[in-house]
Amino acid sequence: MSKVSENKYVLTPSYGKQSVPVFKIIKNGNQHRILDMVIKIMLEGHVEDSWLSGNNHQIVPTETQKNTCYAMALKHDFDTIEEYSLFLANDMLTRHKHLSKVTLDVVAREWNRLVVDGKEHNHVFASSPDPTKKTCHAELSRGGHVELRSGVCDMKIMKTTKSGFSGYVKDKYTNLEPVGAGSANPNRIMCTFMTAEWTHDMSQHVPR
Repeated sequence: MSKVSENKYVLTPSYGKQSVPVFKIIKNGNQHRILDMVIKIMLEGHVEDSWLSGNNHQIVPTETQKNTCYAMALKHDFDTIEEYSLFLANDMLTRHKHLSKVTLDVVAREWNRLVVDGKEHNHVFASSPDPTKKTCHAELSRGGHVELRSGVCDMKIMKTTKSGFSGYVKDKYTNLEPVGAGSANPNRIMCTFMTAEWTHDMSQHVPR
């Protein structure tokens, strides 16, 4: 809700469904792939009556949103979480004319193909308790605006040597000694979690 003047406000409501688990096995002959996703949906449009008068005639129930996630996974062939996101958002906008925008956030857990007798197995996988995750953020508006971002999160990275830290600001409260080439401590271990994201060029996107 944004304030227009001292006594007037503009209501810009949104609602949705989060934490929808969608698990799809993609079969290419004898070789299988796994997409293990968790979906968050946010819907915008002409839905203000639910807030202003308690009338839910504009509301797509969260149970319906959840079932739509499952239906799109079954109905369409796709190889990536980005393709799935576009199918799902397009379907919501196409079937519900009062909606003006669909925003999706998808997180996919990594499953690694196991090696059996020296070869990657076609349909045996393992996932660590805290795997790297792929992410997708998709925004589709009825006016034609499309935004699609991909990324990774929770990627744990370690460098076991030659990771120095020097050349930093020193003042009267600095006790830290430099580490790296030319210092008394040439070697340093670096370990961190990385989150990265990039935006796709969607200028040629045609809704399906």
